Amino acid sequence: MARPETDRQFTMTEKTLIKNISIVNEGQITVADLFIENGLIHSIGQLIDHKNVKIVDGTGK
Repeated sequence: MARPETDRQFTMTEKTLIKNISIVNEGQITVADLFIENGLIHSIGQLIDHKNVKIVDGTGK
């Protein structure tokens, strides 16, 4: 069943920076930031805050 548009947390044009999340890649866990733009992962790493970006604290998640 499709979710109504009003239930969506993010819009496709929104920029979101998720800080301090645990990322698993090739069996290794790294704490990093994840930048999402237009619904796609744009970059991963130790990122600085951007202007006009929704920032989410991912510490411990």
